[in-house]
Amino acid sequence: MRRRRDTRDVLEMQWVDPDTGKKQQKSLTKMGYKSKSDAMKELIKKSKELKAAKERIDKGQRREGIDEEWTTIFKDYLKHYAAENSEDAANRNKRDWLCRWEKFLEAKRIARGAHLKSAHLSEFRLQLSKDLGKRTRNRHLDAVKALLKWCIDRGNVRIELSDIQGTFSKLKHYKPDEQAPVVLEAADIMLIINAVQKRDKQRKSNNALLPFVLLCLLTGARPSEVLSIRWEHVYFERKQILVWGAKTKRQRAVPMHDSEALIKLLEILEKRKGNAVHICGDAPKGKQKGKPRRLFSIRKSWDTMLKKTKLKDHTPKVLRSTCIAHVASGTTEPEYLLEARFGHGRDVSKAHYRQPLHGVQARGSTVEAWLGVKKELDALLASMDS
Repeated sequence: MRRRRDTRDVLEMQWVDPDTGKKQQKSLTKMGYKSKSDAMKELIKKSKELKAAKERIDKGQRREGIDEEWTTIFKDYLKHYAAENSEDAANRNKRDWLCRWEKFLEAKRIARGAHLKSAHLSEFRLQLSKDLGKRTRNRHLDAVKALLKWCIDRGNVRIELSDIQGTFSKLKHYKPDEQAPVVLEAADIMLIINAVQKRDKQRKSNNALLPFVLLCLLTGARPSEVLSIRWEHVYFERKQILVWGAKTKRQRAVPMHDSEALIKLLEILEKRKGNAVHICGDAPKGKQKGKPRRLFSIRKSWDTMLKKTKLKDHTPKVLRSTCIAHVASGTTEPEYLLEARFGHGRDVSKAHYRQPLHGVQARGSTVEAWLGVKKELDALLASMDS
C-alpha cells in the first residue's frame, strides 16, 4: 500500500497479478478507508488471495475457465440457471435481461472473460441510463450481477466481488422515482370489458381474453399468477383460491367470500373447462401442451384490443392495482391481511394502496361493488351463463 502524494492525498493498494504479471492498483480512499489501520482487513484479505494464487501457479495449476469465451460462458450459465429454475426461465432471463449485456460485450469486442475490466461495468451501467426506466435498469443490473458472481466463483473473470456488490459497486442500483399505481374508475373498467367482449366475438376462438381480465380484476393477482392457477387449487367450499406468487416464490390464499361475481365466474368457467387444467385455459397443443397460456400472447392481444381506446398505454397490471386500491379503501382489514391476500410488502399497502378513494365503502361489501361495476358484471355473467 502507498499514499499517493498529490492534492487529493489518495490511498492506493498496488499489487502484481500472478496470472498476467501486470501491475494493478485500487483506490482504498474510494472504498471508504482513511488510513492504513482502517484498511488493514482489506489488505490482509488481498494478501491471502495473492498468496493462494502464487501457490497455485507454483504447482502448475492455471486458473480454471479464465480463457473461456463469453459464448461458452453464456451457454454454461444458462444450463446452471435452468437447473436452478426452469428452461423457460433461463431463456426468458437471457432474452429479456441479459440481452443488453451480450450486445455490450460484442460492441466492446470483449471476447473472453479475462478481458473484462471493472471500468467496463461502470460504462455498461451508464449506457443503461440512456433509454430505460430506473426499475427496468435495475432488473438488467440484477441479472448481470448474478451472472458475474457466478463467473467469479468459477474463475471466468478477473474482476472482484467488491466490484459488483457493496457500497462502491460499479453496478450500483438506481433509486427509482416513487410513483403511485394507476387506478381505473368504473367507466374505464367497463371500457376495457366492452373492448374485450368485442375482441372475443370477432375472434371466435377458444383463447378468450374476457375470463383472464375478469379474474385479474376480481382477485387482484398478478397476470402471470392468474394464468398459472389450476382448477385443483380452486376450493369452492372454503371459498379460496391458492395462488403461487410469481415474485414472492410462495403460495398464498386469495379469498372469494367478498366477491359473489368471482364465485359465479368460476362456476361458469368450470362448466366450460373440458380437459383444461388451468382456469384461463391451457396453451395450444404442441410443446406447450398442458402448460398455462403464455403471458406474451395475452399481452399481444391486450395491446391490439386497446389500441383504439384512450387506455392504450395501460398494461394488464393496471387491473391488479385497481382491484387492490378499491379493496384497501373499501375494507377495514389491517395491512398484514392485505399483504397476505395480494402478495406484497406491508409498506406497499401503506404507501400506495391506502389511497383515499372517497365513497368506496358506501357502495357495498363486495369487490365488484367497491369497483362500482356490480350491476354491469351481474348482467355480463348472466349472459355468459345463458
